[in-house]
Amino acid sequence: MRNKISVIISFLFLNIFCVRAQVYQAYQDYVSVFARTAVEQMEEHGIPASITLAQGLLESAAGKSDLTKRSNNHFGIKCTSDWTGPTTSHDDDKKGDCFRVYDDPADSYRDHSLFLKRPHYAPLFELSKTDYKGWAHGLKRCGYATDPAYPTKLIKLIEDYDLARYDKMKASQVEEPTEELVKQYTYSVKKKTNTVLPFSKTTQSKQTQSSSRQSTTTTRSSSSESSMGTVSATRERKIHKANKCKYIIARENDTYAIISKEYNIAESRLRSFNEAGKLSEPKQGERIYLENKRNKGETATHKVKKGETMRAISQAEGIKLKKLYEYNTIPFGDQPEEGQTIRLKR
Repeated sequence: MRNKISVIISFLFLNIFCVRAQVYQAYQDYVSVFARTAVEQMEEHGIPASITLAQGLLESAAGKSDLTKRSNNHFGIKCTSDWTGPTTSHDDDKKGDCFRVYDDPADSYRDHSLFLKRPHYAPLFELSKTDYKGWAHGLKRCGYATDPAYPTKLIKLIEDYDLARYDKMKASQVEEPTEELVKQYTYSVKKKTNTVLPFSKTTQSKQTQSSSRQSTTTTRSSSSESSMGTVSATRERKIHKANKCKYIIARENDTYAIISKEYNIAESRLRSFNEAGKLSEPKQGERIYLENKRNKGETATHKVKKGETMRAISQAEGIKLKKLYEYNTIPFGDQPEEGQTIRLKR
């Protein structure tokens, strides 16, 4: 009898161990997929990558919650009066609460950053990016969550999975996840019905082909543009460089969605590279960067032309807009005067 009991107990402990190992691996996989995105958001908006990753893990059940699978919404961000994107219903504080739906998980990460940039959360940005405990408790004080244990849960996740290391890294230092792993956390949204299906190679291929056809029929040749490189003939675009950053010239009727699919770059990342808002689209003749702009310019200064904005200078010189403001101690959002000398590096 004792032997039978021992066998049963051993079996139960083995099952518990296996389940815990599976959960740990699932959480590690999630971190591998979204660590670079979290660090990119930290570089752009100043939110610790450890906090972003811990919130994503907690609120999306490591990317596998029902809401996340139906919406690519990793932070449980609800609809607001200014939200014009697709939505889905999910029982939360109220039955059938309205939640935002995203085309790509990276869009959810970017929206999470913008959500925390509201004035209500301003006290958080007085803290150091490496003070993850302060941020965790600060989120609770600012009313982000009603759960009294919310800070404790975030801190435990950060420490269990060593997420604080990402607060000291640059995006370029974070290893890119495998394509196979990324697909496990990406869902293709059916906007009309607000339901989602698992992402597949077939779906991606059809979307890319459709995008290529649309690009071919709605854009014009740009053979007069000088080039520092070329892309495949099917794209019929020329790649240029400014400050060692690759960019293309936007054509008539171009959108970020078209360009992102043409170059296999997530639309959210393409918008991030060009510091473009969710509702903005490229203007004909505008430079569209295919990678992050640099932290400083190739030359020391730039003389402002008539009507030139800080963002226009940022695009012309291949330098991040945030850095441009920092080097010139100009309040963010203010614009320079014609003839003014703008510093491109310290």
